[in-house]
Amino acid sequence: MQTSNNDNLDPDFYRAFYPDLANMSAEQAKHHYREHGFREGRYPNKATYLRTMTDIVSADPVTPGALDTEQGSIPRAGDRPVRHHLLLGGTGRAGTTFMVQYLTACGLDTHSSRHPESHPEEHANAGLEDMPIGDGANLPYLIKTPWLYEFIDRLIVQEDVVIDAVIITMRDIVEAATSRVTLEMRARLGNDALAEEHTRWETWGTTPGGLVYSLSPVDQARILALGFHQVIHELVKHDIPIVFLDFPRFIEDGDYLYNQLKTVLGDGVSRETALAAHRSLARVDLVRVGAELAGVASSQNHVATPIGFPSHATIDRTTLFRELKRAKSAAESAVNHGRALEEALRRDRETNIALTNEILSLHAKLDSQRKVVETVQHDREKDAELQRRIVNDLSDRLDASNDQLVMVERSFAWRAVAAIRRLLGRK
Repeated sequence: MQTSNNDNLDPDFYRAFYPDLANMSAEQAKHHYREHGFREGRYPNKATYLRTMTDIVSADPVTPGALDTEQGSIPRAGDRPVRHHLLLGGTGRAGTTFMVQYLTACGLDTHSSRHPESHPEEHANAGLEDMPIGDGANLPYLIKTPWLYEFIDRLIVQEDVVIDAVIITMRDIVEAATSRVTLEMRARLGNDALAEEHTRWETWGTTPGGLVYSLSPVDQARILALGFHQVIHELVKHDIPIVFLDFPRFIEDGDYLYNQLKTVLGDGVSRETALAAHRSLARVDLVRVGAELAGVASSQNHVATPIGFPSHATIDRTTLFRELKRAKSAAESAVNHGRALEEALRRDRETNIALTNEILSLHAKLDSQRKVVETVQHDREKDAELQRRIVNDLSDRLDASNDQLVMVERSFAWRAVAAIRRLLGRK
């Protein structure tokens, strides 16, 4: 089982093998593998990839076990449980990432439901992929992969894998190829390490003494078309159900998408749920290449190649226009964000002024109450002092009276009339 140890990662292999990562720097590739790639089962280096391919090809044939419905067990191939999968592929740049999000919202087990922290790549709207080869015990039911044509023949004959159906999204081959070339050129334009002259070249290479790859949409289309044929041929040979979807129609029409997928979704997903998922996720504005090419072609004396593919110059202009639109949108967003911050700051200042005035008012009230308390306390102290004087005066008078009484009792006259007091019953 793979681990997230970056010591095993070959950034050059990792970026070259996975097109969605091609624009990353070596450090970004290491971060991606550590945070996402190893969980998705991506290959960190060429040796791991070759070892996995060897294991698949040389695996011992096994006989599937019988399904025991009474015990609720699952079919097994030897010691391995049989895995059922719904595969998702297409001609490239044909809405497969949207399909993962859509089927996740419909309740299917997908990469997104397994990894909710994963998000599509910002500029290409790509990602959310899995590799259904090697140790795939923890893979979701729905698997999206752009490399299906590379291993479909081996995957079909794996006896621990059952392919229930394959969803194939199809796009105009010119748009599909041009979209890929546009993204590649955008990454090249944004690469500060490349000289400006290099960004305009139609061919490039990354491996010393290795292949030169082309940025011509015609060459890209040949690769896509060949891969598409390979997938369809293998599926047809083995009677595996295929659901074809037209892009961008399924982005624009939720009813069309649901009707096409009814055989896959079955009764587990209602029409209401599917249409609600489509309304919340479909973004027609992200389907750009066709409109962009039409706009560029109408603004210049464009001469297409005989089979209808745009020239390198056209794609270059398309790429620049797209980046300018993105930059303009980002600038507008920044301006709007700045205005929102200014408005929030203004409200905060008003709130601060109001709070300051309220605090000053409370201080004034507090001072007033403090003076009242001091006055009352002073009056009470004066009353207490007066009461103390009265009590002291009365005490002094009482003491004086007692002294006089003692003096009387001790006098001669008091003793002389003692007999008379006794007769009267007095002391």
